[in-house]
Amino acid sequence: MKSEQIKEITDKATDHLVAGLNAGHSEALTDYLKAIGRFHRYSLHNVMLIASQKPNASYVAGFRTWNQLDPSYTAIVRERSVLQVCSGKA
Repeated sequence: MKSEQIKEITDKATDHLVAGLNAGHSEALTDYLKAIGRFHRYSLHNVMLIASQKPNASYVAGFRTWNQLDPSYTAIVRERSVLQVCSGKA
C-alpha cells in the first residue's frame, strides 16, 4: 500500500471521528479508545489504520507469523496495512 493510500485511510478515520464527535455521538470515540486499549503498543496512526480496516480486530501479526500459523490462511486473507517502525540510520 502506498503512503498516499495510507494517508487517505488515516484522514478518513480522523474525519469520521471528528464528524461523530461534532454530531454529539461518542460511539466513534469509544470505538477508537477501545482499539487504542487493545493495541496500546502501537502508534496512534497505526491504531487508526487497524481500526479503520478491521474495527473488531483483536490481534495483529506480520505476514511471516500468519504464514507460520497456517500457510493456507494467507491465501484468503485480504491485505491489511500497518506501518512498521524501523530503527536505525536511513
